[in-house]
Amino acid sequence: MFAYVHIEHVMISRAMRRVLWLVLWLVTAVICAYTLLFIVVATSRYERTEGSCPDMSLDALRKKVLIRLLDEHGIPPDSVRFDGAPQYHAWKLGVWEFPLRVDETQYTAMIDCNEQLASYGQSVAPAGQARKPPLLQK
Repeated sequence: MFAYVHIEHVMISRAMRRVLWLVLWLVTAVICAYTLLFIVVATSRYERTEGSCPDMSLDALRKKVLIRLLDEHGIPPDSVRFDGAPQYHAWKLGVWEFPLRVDETQYTAMIDCNEQLASYGQSVAPAGQARKPPLLQK
């Protein structure tokens, strides 16, 4: 009914088995290393865009600056005047810089892409430049 086929077992020496095991292990290690390298390169090549906002509405950002100055520093919006064009800084997280005047004193306010006031402070003239004297009020 059934035909039995006799197959001889091939004996592989212990040294040969170790060499084959070592080659298989090295191939597996190289494949894993290349896979890991590909993942690292693929994820690091592209910048995160969640902190980038060069195309945000400037009017909306100006309103947010006024609101944040009132909330965090108690400066009423009617005493703040925007003094010049805002600049966008594409650092690790994008920031908009707004030059301001509050009661004829120059300030700079920076607001990040999450619409949080990143910094606010008085502008200082660079060394060697004369500052404009404040306008006299009568």
